[in-house]
Amino acid sequence: MSSQSSRAVWWISPTAIALVVGSLSLIPTVFISDQEFRALWRSARTLDNATVAMFGSGVLVLALAALIGMTLVRRRPVARGEWPPMQPNTLALLVRASSVMFGLTVFGYLGFGYLIAKSGITPAELLNATAADGTPTKDAIGTIAGVTTLTQFGVPAVVVAALVLTQGKSRRQIGIITAVMLLAIGRAYVFSERLAVLELVVPLAVIGSAYLGNRSRRGNVLAQWIPLASLPVLLLVFGLFEYFRSWSFYRTRTSNSFVQFAADRLAGYYATAINNGQIIYDNMRWPGRVPYDTLEVVWTAPGIQHVYSTLPPHRSAFPLGPSDYRPLLAQHGNPEFNNPSGYTGPFTDYGHFGGLVYFAIAGIIVGVTYRAFCNGSLIGMLMYPVMFTGLLEMPRYLYWAQGRAAPAWVGLLLVAYLATRVNKSRKPGPSDAPDSSTYLTVSQPEGVTR
Repeated sequence: MSSQSSRAVWWISPTAIALVVGSLSLIPTVFISDQEFRALWRSARTLDNATVAMFGSGVLVLALAALIGMTLVRRRPVARGEWPPMQPNTLALLVRASSVMFGLTVFGYLGFGYLIAKSGITPAELLNATAADGTPTKDAIGTIAGVTTLTQFGVPAVVVAALVLTQGKSRRQIGIITAVMLLAIGRAYVFSERLAVLELVVPLAVIGSAYLGNRSRRGNVLAQWIPLASLPVLLLVFGLFEYFRSWSFYRTRTSNSFVQFAADRLAGYYATAINNGQIIYDNMRWPGRVPYDTLEVVWTAPGIQHVYSTLPPHRSAFPLGPSDYRPLLAQHGNPEFNNPSGYTGPFTDYGHFGGLVYFAIAGIIVGVTYRAFCNGSLIGMLMYPVMFTGLLEMPRYLYWAQGRAAPAWVGLLLVAYLATRVNKSRKPGPSDAPDSSTYLTVSQPEGVTR
């Protein structure tokens, strides 16, 4: 095995992805006129250059702070083919953790199954995403507090299963990833929730690319080109969703081809998100507002979810409740394109300077975690793939702060903590030798084969 350290995969870097995604979402939107906004997405263009500059400054601060964070942790060379290093007891813990979190995920989806049966929605109505009375199926189905939320444990289940697969082939882990992915695809279709699939695919791509990039020179070259190679797949999958979800309605209302329609819709999700950020910034901030957008994961937690609504109107982001956002879009934008943009939340919650401070702190945390990921530290390998999803989706959402991310944060931090306890409690043995080839000779947990 070569002792030469392998190169990092450029697009996994937080600095690179923040700059690329920020540039591709902000710069083109500047050149879209109000007339084009109205023609393509039936929304007025409210975005002004000052706000674009503010969002852009947030992107630059985030990228620079991530670079600083990376320098705070000493880079530990990892010989080619040895990433990620993992002790057998840690691997055994991950195997058990993936099964537990998969069980929680399935239980959450069983909650949706119960609601579907209770509502009397037929398979045909599920496929049409519309109930017999015209109600969207996602509204007719509803949720069960504390139960359907468990579906979000699919994210940590996939992350952990993917890390187990870096140590050897495992049918069990492949089955877990496949099952969670299929369940998420169905949920994405019925609930118009593409993020349910994206938040699984992105961590898989990050872990898989880092693993591939550390196997060989050829693997590293392939990993560098994955974003470009995956673009046609992204367009195809997005087009399929749009064909069954939106094209049946719009095909008689547009003279454009389906390909043009799908391309306009994809661009619209990002351009209108940036535009919606302007709407939020103009209409949902005022002195004394208690931060909500950057702390949504706290305010929507069980036992706390009703606390924010008790605040006086002049202190709350939503004087009439969180549903204020939809009528605001109906007045200034288009409720069909309701992405709020992740760039606006920090500035809406804390003002211009406070928003930059938020991005700086977030960048340092992400940079430190990325370096830990590259070094093969377990907590970095667990946390960074989910953080990367937040970086990628920032033009549309502040993913890190959403309540849907809470199960991932809690589950992965718990696994990292338990791994630390296990490693501290076990007796030193031959596997503590620095030679990473040791990991190839120890017995593997059940279900993992090299």
